[in-house]
Amino acid sequence: MRFFAICIGLVFSTFFLNAQSNETCGTDEHHAFLMRTNPGYKARYLEQRAILKERIRQEENNPRQLQTVYTIPVVFDIIHLGETIGAGSNISDAQVYDALAGLNDRYANVNGMGQDIEINFCLANRDPGGCPTSGINRVDGSGVANYESEGIAWGDGCGANEFEIKALIGWPVDQYYNIWVVRDICGDIAGYAYYPNGDWYDGCVIDIASMNY
Repeated sequence: MRFFAICIGLVFSTFFLNAQSNETCGTDEHHAFLMRTNPGYKARYLEQRAILKERIRQEENNPRQLQTVYTIPVVFDIIHLGETIGAGSNISDAQVYDALAGLNDRYANVNGMGQDIEINFCLANRDPGGCPTSGINRVDGSGVANYESEGIAWGDGCGANEFEIKALIGWPVDQYYNIWVVRDICGDIAGYAYYPNGDWYDGCVIDIASMNY
């Protein structure tokens, strides 16, 4: 699972964040920012990159004979401003389902514009404690400084502190792929994804306007 999580990070934003938005994907810029400012992130990233390269080498020498589709459980962490479900930044379950369907269709190359990636995403049906879940978490983020007025920061700029927002809710990255859905990202950014390195903040951030099929 760890190997495939790395692969997800390398291509996730291409399929999810640039699909139908006029805004851009901030993954590469945010990654460069973290590599400059976060030594722990840099060390873990380089370690995981070396592991990935070795696995790719092994698979090139021993290619799979049968197609295998890997299913990744995801959890959508919706950081709203206290609205009722379906209003404002507290988007509806239906909007989440629609975005997830679009993501899976692009990974499966339904539109015929790429290649089947052989990865499927499903909403998690068990929480970290083993109890049933919808795979959609909701938490009021209005108490985090600057979130209501500016949204989340994605670099060394305006907006609420990224780590404070992500710390509101998020499940273990070795069991789930976290997608934090935010009211806005400060700047003309639709979202950004981490290149996975195993820390608590691995995952994807996406604004509500880009959460569509």
